[in-house]
Amino acid sequence: MTAETGKRRLLQKIMATTALAAVPAIWVKPVVNTALLPAHAQSSLTVPSGGSGGGDITGRISGSFNGGQGDWVTFRQGGSSTSSFSEIFNVTTVTLQGHLTASLVLMDSLSIVFDLNGNSAVDPSVTYLPTNGLTPFYEDNSGAGLSISLSMVNVTTETIEVAGMISGTIYRRDSFSSPLDLSDSIDFNLMFEATAYPE
Repeated sequence: MTAETGKRRLLQKIMATTALAAVPAIWVKPVVNTALLPAHAQSSLTVPSGGSGGGDITGRISGSFNGGQGDWVTFRQGGSSTSSFSEIFNVTTVTLQGHLTASLVLMDSLSIVFDLNGNSAVDPSVTYLPTNGLTPFYEDNSGAGLSISLSMVNVTTETIEVAGMISGTIYRRDSFSSPLDLSDSIDFNLMFEATAYPE
């Protein structure tokens, strides 16, 4: 991993853990590709009954997580989406930030980030927030031990549709400056399918 890739990943993790944080876009992506989607191109799935937030569901992440079943949704609300993509220096990065319901609640949110290399995913990372704060959190060990595969990639100028599987182990970190606690880990094997929109 290059220093530039490392800086980009750190910024993405910080943004993912703050649930669409207000970090100036110039810090994250010096090249801006935007598109205004027509109404028919936007997802028509809505929050299941009992959900909060009223966002349109753009994807799902589910599978085994920490010895049980995990289920998250990605969603679009207003002009923001928790399933997004960006292009920095000709590298397309996809971010899938899953929440228990279509609302921006930090507790139990899960983020999967990877770069696209043709129809393959490379340089994956996973972050999980077990509480309603930014710390503690769980993350992968710089991608070591993560396995990701894509079963579908459909790229247009307006969206990127992806489906696939990711598995591995994430480890607890008590603060952004503390080391990973390798004795406190979560194993997972997840499937995902989402439509990502430009950041």
